Amino acid sequence: MDWSLECFLLHRLIKMILRTLTKLDRERATALVIMLDWKGQIWNDLQHKLSVSSVVLGKAEEILKVGEMMKKNELKLLPGNLIAIKMTGTGQEKFCSERCG
Repeated sequence: MDWSLECFLLHRLIKMILRTLTKLDRERATALVIMLDWKGQIWNDLQHKLSVSSVVLGKAEEILKVGEMMKKNELKLLPGNLIAIKMTGTGQEKFCSERCG
C-alpha cells in the first residue's frame, strides 16, 4: 500500500523515538510527531534533519494526565516541554549521528 500521501500522528514511547524517526526517513513518510523537547538525545540530529516545522505545546505535566496505570505504579510524568513537529522523510537508507564515530 502506498502511504506517501498520508500524514500520521505519532506520540511514541521514548525508547521508540529513534526507531520511529528512522522509519519515517526510510519510508519518506510525513508525520506529526509529539515528543519531549530534550536536548542531547541520540535522535536530535535526525529530528532536526526531518523537521519541517514545530510548535512548543508547553510543559508535559500541564498537558498530559497521569493515567490509572501510572498512579498504580507510582510513576510520574517526565519533565520538559512537549513539542509537535511536522517531519518528512528523505528516503536516506542510513543515518548515523556524530556519536557513531
